[in-house]
Amino acid sequence: MIETSVLVVGAGPVGLTLAMDLASRGIDVTVTEIRRAGEPPNVKCNQVSARSMEIFRRLGISGKIRDTGLPAEYRNDVSCCVSVTGTELSRIKLPSRAGRLRGEKGDDNWWPTPEPPHRINQLFLEPTLFAHAVAQPRIRILNRTQFEQFSQDAMAIDGKETWLIHNFLYNDESDYDSIDRDWAIRQILGVAPDFEVEIISKEDWIGRRLVADRFQSGRVFIAGDAAHLWIPHAGYGMNAGIADAANLSWMLAAVLNGWAESTLLDAYQAERQPITDQVSRFAFEMAREVSQQRREISADIERQDAVGEATRATIGKEAYDLYIQQQCCAGLNFGYFYGNSPIIAYDGEAHPDYSMGRFTSSSVPGCRAPHFWLCDGRSLYDALGEGYSLIRFAPDVAISGLMAAAAQRGMPLFVLDVDDAEAAELYARKLALVRPDQHVAWRGDKEPAAPMDLIDLVRGALLALARRAA
Repeated sequence: MIETSVLVVGAGPVGLTLAMDLASRGIDVTVTEIRRAGEPPNVKCNQVSARSMEIFRRLGISGKIRDTGLPAEYRNDVSCCVSVTGTELSRIKLPSRAGRLRGEKGDDNWWPTPEPPHRINQLFLEPTLFAHAVAQPRIRILNRTQFEQFSQDAMAIDGKETWLIHNFLYNDESDYDSIDRDWAIRQILGVAPDFEVEIISKEDWIGRRLVADRFQSGRVFIAGDAAHLWIPHAGYGMNAGIADAANLSWMLAAVLNGWAESTLLDAYQAERQPITDQVSRFAFEMAREVSQQRREISADIERQDAVGEATRATIGKEAYDLYIQQQCCAGLNFGYFYGNSPIIAYDGEAHPDYSMGRFTSSSVPGCRAPHFWLCDGRSLYDALGEGYSLIRFAPDVAISGLMAAAAQRGMPLFVLDVDDAEAAELYARKLALVRPDQHVAWRGDKEPAAPMDLIDLVRGALLALARRAA
């Protein structure tokens, strides 16, 4: 029997992120994992999103992750070709990790973030996360441990010779057994029959979109693949799971550290379930469009004449327009918001609309706090406190009522004074209360008339009162 403050089942990227985030907030964590230490996962996610890298930055591991994966000068371009060795149809330009440090331009350089996305396969990401987690004194990882019951009170993945190949069933192919896999691999690579290929592993995948109705039952919470499954495109599933972990972690820590009511945890499902449902629809629609496009490709694409050139030009543009949304999905990174949370003080202003590739930075409560660089060169996110943070853009605005209320409730509240006209215009209010997960909880031009009510709202106490009254 295991007795622990928090038990995390599964030492994949989501479980390890949750464990590391909790440990960083002073919580002891036990992690169970059926695999032995160092046993690699199946080849899965191939991309860590910018938002996930922002989370890893707070945990002090983004640098280690960015130094791992593809070689430093290996460009991250996404090239659509007739085959791997065939004619190029279109290209999404993304710098190498070294190129990003030099300031090289790419199709995602306009993103307002201290951490651009990083191309790394889960085969290399997971050991990096594991090594960091196992070194944390508050984390205990039990490998080769099966959790059974509880009681409560085509791309290169190493930049050299290992490849991940995706293949879709075509209209006349009824099932997986109808596929000549060796022939399909050679067609995708564009290589001759005598080219030597070693299949390391394979996995047959049926397209589905599954999101749990509930993310919580008592003191049990689910996140990542346990809470949502969809077609694997651009790492949406893993990155959504990392966002689950970051959301759940600060709430658990707040309750366990004693400054929040247990009802704060009700916000986890209220916030994350609608978002993952929305992301699942984006991902499923993207997968449907990609598979449909591939199934409708004309054989004329192989012709070496004017008809072939015109066909390739048309398909190349269609592929670029489709894949730029997938590979440069700014909206999924920065545009999502928590629109129906019991611990956010909304002010009546509508949240900006967003799509996969488009978003508007906003301080509307529920949105990710817009990022900007401070005058001293630091990232805003590096300057925020471990608990709640109050950003003040006008030093003459009184905040003594909020500070006193937070202190009375034992809620950590850090004040960051900012003298930056552009940032002040971006935030549109003189005060912004930012949560530990970098989402805006409240904003205003002066502190509220009843500061204690706001403090009790954001720590889940008003929800507890409402529940007892009911």
